[in-house]
Amino acid sequence: IEWSRDGQKLGYLAREPKSEERKKKEKDKDDAWTPSSLYPWNRLWTMDVATRKTTQLTSGEMHVTGFSLSPDGKQAVFAGQPTPLIPDQFNSEIYLVPTAGGRSAPLVQRKGTDNSPAWSPDGKWIAFISQDAKTTAWYSNNHLCVVSPSGGPVHNLTGSFDERVQGFGGELVWTPDAAYITFQSNARTAQHLYRVSPTQGTVQP
Repeated sequence: IEWSRDGQKLGYLAREPKSEERKKKEKDKDDAWTPSSLYPWNRLWTMDVATRKTTQLTSGEMHVTGFSLSPDGKQAVFAGQPTPLIPDQFNSEIYLVPTAGGRSAPLVQRKGTDNSPAWSPDGKWIAFISQDAKTTAWYSNNHLCVVSPSGGPVHNLTGSFDERVQGFGGELVWTPDAAYITFQSNARTAQHLYRVSPTQGTVQP
C-alpha cells in the first residue's frame, strides 16, 4: 500500500475478483480448471480516500509485483511480468499508467529482471532493481538503476558494486531530499546498508 503525497489517494495490489462467469460455474459445479487458466494475478488499484471509489489500473496477462506513485499522484510506475510463475520474474518490465485509469505504457523493456520501482520525491527519477539487460540467470548479480519518467537511457548506478542489491522488504527507499537511494546488500555473512546518488553513482556504506 502507498499513500499519495496529498493524502487523497491510495495505491495497492490485490488479486483480481472472480468474474461473473466464474462465479456461475462454481455455483453450477461446472468449475473444472487448470493452473494456467486461473493464475492468481496481482492487479494494481487506486482508491479515492474521500469517495472510497476504487479503480483497477492493470488487467490481462500482466502480473504486478511492485509499484510507486508519482509525487503529484497522477501516475504510477509498476513492475509487471507475463505470468505469476517464478521464472517470469526474470522477464519483468517497468510500466507507467495514469492513476485515474487508462492504458499502461512501457518505460523499460529489455532482457532480464527490472522490478521494485521507486519514484524520487522530486519526480525526476525512477529507481529500480535490474539485471541491466545482461542475463536472465537467477544466480547473477543485480543492480540499482535509474531512468527518467519521460524515458531515455537507463543508468546503472552500481555497475562496479560486486554484490546483489536488495530493497527493504523488496523496496528501494529515497532520502526525502532525493539526494540518495538507500538499499541493503549482503557482504559475506553480514547485511549492510548502503546509499548511492542518482547522479554521481558512487556507492557509500
